[in-house]
Amino acid sequence: MLHGILSPNDVRAADTALQWARSYLTPEHPAMRRPQGSRAVCPFVGAALQNDSLFVAVHSEFRSPMDARRPLEAVMRKYISRFHALGSQRTSDRWKKALLVVFPGLDEADAIALDAVQRRVKTRYVTAGLMLGQFHPRCADVSVHNDSFRVSVAPLPLIAIRNMARHDILFLHGRQRWFLEYQKRFESTFTETPQRGGDEHYLAEHFWRAKRRFDPGRPDEAPAAAPPPEVTAGTFASLEATGLHESAMQRPG
Repeated sequence: MLHGILSPNDVRAADTALQWARSYLTPEHPAMRRPQGSRAVCPFVGAALQNDSLFVAVHSEFRSPMDARRPLEAVMRKYISRFHALGSQRTSDRWKKALLVVFPGLDEADAIALDAVQRRVKTRYVTAGLMLGQFHPRCADVSVHNDSFRVSVAPLPLIAIRNMARHDILFLHGRQRWFLEYQKRFESTFTETPQRGGDEHYLAEHFWRAKRRFDPGRPDEAPAAAPPPEVTAGTFASLEATGLHESAMQRPG
């Protein structure tokens, strides 16, 4: 378990992030337009809260005005190993854990730097089997099912981290490296003849189209050497019932 020392302002920032996650990410949202399942902005957060594994880290040392991008990148690279070390290591708890890394000292103008940070470190995270997404007051990312809904707006700047999930094919099919990392973890959960209509067919179409597109023998970046965790279709039964995660945590950079 990782421990930190928080000032009163840090505690208030962490509480703001948790209250936002509970009140915005967890309930059903009228702007969500998923074809099936929950209309919560992020069903994973509810599971993490119930499992007492929605963690918060506060970095109040970053203050505006600043050239925020490069030092923020260095901080976020370190959270790959830190996230893996958090909480339960049981396979059944992999999709019940999330981490909010909060930067309360950044003003709205500097918070936009999180967009570039997310893009620059995303491949490292995907290689490690993780997803991350930026949230801040000016974030322009929209829902994959409703392009008029700016889904990643938050009251303070933060980056959210979670384990990669099956639905992430929607956000990892556009680059070969991302797809190969996804494929080795989740290919066994897809059938070549999914039932037409609904969420399963939608996901399978993205998966098989990406597989046909990318030649595994010529990755655009070297694939990770570490073997993926064993995954079976049964592992995802509870997630399939909750629907897609719509936040920037899954959106491509």
